Amino acid sequence: MLRFPFMDKDFALLKISNTQIKELILPIVIPFIALMVQYHFWIGFKPFVWFLFYPIVFFMAWLGGLRGAIISSVLSAVIVWWFFMPPVFSLYKESFSAYFSTITFIALGYIFGVAMEQLIKANQKVAEQLEANRQKEQLVIQQSKMAAMGEMIGAIAHQWRQPLSIIGGSLINIEESYDENELTKEYLKKQIDSAEKNLLFMSKTIDDFRNFFSPSKSKTDFSVYNNLLNSISIMNAQMESHQISITYDVKDSNANTKTTENEEILDNHFMTNGFSNEFSQVLVNLFANAKDAIEENIQRGMLSKGEGAILITLFNEKNNVVIIVKDNGGGISEKIIDRIFEPYFTTKEQGKGTGIGLYMSKMIIEENMNGKLEVFNDSNGAFLKITLAKAEVKDEGK
Repeated sequence: MLRFPFMDKDFALLKISNTQIKELILPIVIPFIALMVQYHFWIGFKPFVWFLFYPIVFFMAWLGGLRGAIISSVLSAVIVWWFFMPPVFSLYKESFSAYFSTITFIALGYIFGVAMEQLIKANQKVAEQLEANRQKEQLVIQQSKMAAMGEMIGAIAHQWRQPLSIIGGSLINIEESYDENELTKEYLKKQIDSAEKNLLFMSKTIDDFRNFFSPSKSKTDFSVYNNLLNSISIMNAQMESHQISITYDVKDSNANTKTTENEEILDNHFMTNGFSNEFSQVLVNLFANAKDAIEENIQRGMLSKGEGAILITLFNEKNNVVIIVKDNGGGISEKIIDRIFEPYFTTKEQGKGTGIGLYMSKMIIEENMNGKLEVFNDSNGAFLKITLAKAEVKDEGK
């Protein structure tokens, strides 16, 4: 069998890149195709000599940039000069217009090529910038997850502190009763039941936080009211340890009074469509920011320990569900209030804030859930307003 040296190299010598095809091969092949087509028409009615070649040069400039434009324009000029300009098949032309039109054609081909080359580079730069922004956004998302995880580990520590203390106390009581020969079966059962109750509470806490961190796979209808209660329960222990009260007020916009219906009806009154767990993360982040603002206000001497308060108001506004998170942490400076949703911008001391929590919250609410997240100041502090489209609930109130 006849073999060639390049056959053992997977035909490497025959491999041609897309760039070579666009910038070298096509600019050579297409003008000859145009020659055959135009020569066929030429016999019948003799169109404009550059009839097909101007579109070809423009196309090759768009496809192959400057190199493709130069090769195709020079080759096309040679073809037109030899086959279509009188006298044909001669290097010498009698008309000055032949020289002028040929030089103009090559110059325009060069201009097309330069313009398209700049356009190609600009498009590449835009694509690179978009990719860089995408990678940056992914980094921000990852950092936000890590920051949220740190917050949640702190919350778990607060949630577990009291039950661990109770379990430890039960073990001490059992030991002391045993040492004093006072350990009875009834007393032992009482202490074990107390420990089991607190262990179940700790286990439930882990399940709650695991659900909190599990990303929602798709948009679903969920109860903002129920979501609010779960988010408050996650932060309750932290708020109690810092002596900050966190309360909520649910109102019915139709009656303009506090709602008194049962839990199921409340759920139906405040339904929206979106990502439930991500929304919980937004609420927890807003509560944590409010807590930090109150702590800073206490350190500045503007509040006394135990006076910190966070009030959450939930109500319907036209066809929207609205949550307002308000605190008495002193508010946000008007100089920076327009920047607080920017990535990596933080008002906290170095090492205490990443500047990505509010940015991610705004992304979740506005980009993922088509809602709106706004910030305002009042006399005592800041309040953040979340507005979400209300989901329709069939047979509401039945």
